[in-house]
Amino acid sequence: MSTKLTTRKPAKPKLPAALAKRATAAAAAKTTRLLREAREQLSLIARRKREITEAFYDIGVALTFLKAKDVILALGRKSFAEVCEKDAGLSTSTAERLVRIVAAMTREQALAMGQTKATAMVNLAAATPEDDTAAGLYRKKSVALPGGRKVSPRTASALEIESAAVAVRRAQATKKNGAGKRGVGRTTTGEERALAAMLEKQLRKLGLERARVTAVATKAGQGADLRFERIPAAKVDLLKKAIGR
Repeated sequence: MSTKLTTRKPAKPKLPAALAKRATAAAAAKTTRLLREAREQLSLIARRKREITEAFYDIGVALTFLKAKDVILALGRKSFAEVCEKDAGLSTSTAERLVRIVAAMTREQALAMGQTKATAMVNLAAATPEDDTAAGLYRKKSVALPGGRKVSPRTASALEIESAAVAVRRAQATKKNGAGKRGVGRTTTGEERALAAMLEKQLRKLGLERARVTAVATKAGQGADLRFERIPAAKVDLLKKAIGR
């Protein structure tokens, strides 16, 4: 018969009550300090995000001043495009969009929409045959589109508003020139290119850094097609997500 020997682990010495209390208090104090600092950092992020969101209108105001002919000459430049690219570090297309926003609405109106939506609203106002303004359209409950469709500016996404601008522009071009007239639809419009750029930006925000979206001219009387490239088959679900934004 064998006897099994068991060994007991030595018990850990207990901390004195006063020391244990101090350790608990120190741990609680550390947690409180970290929580306070974390909240301060989150508050900082929120403030900086607001500053980034609001900055686009102020930049537009500055660009409006820089666009004056006398200012361009004072800077020793030949054109506004040169000022944008060589002095402001902005593409001319981006600068022109910001200038159009400032010309079309107040700072409060633009900030309420956000830069992307404000740009889309400016494009929609420019596309409609009526003497509309971006701010005026934004206040409307709904805007009628070709084919009997409607869009609600306040609740629609920037992409939906940009698509509406494309539809209105296309309908107006067809009405003016005739659906079968040679040359209509042979080039892409600014709204169609803006729509492609917006979709590409959304896809890249979702992690598809190689994605490319291009507006491609089609035959006479028809609008442009959108060409999607460099989107992995395994990530095609992100395309639906980008369109829905």
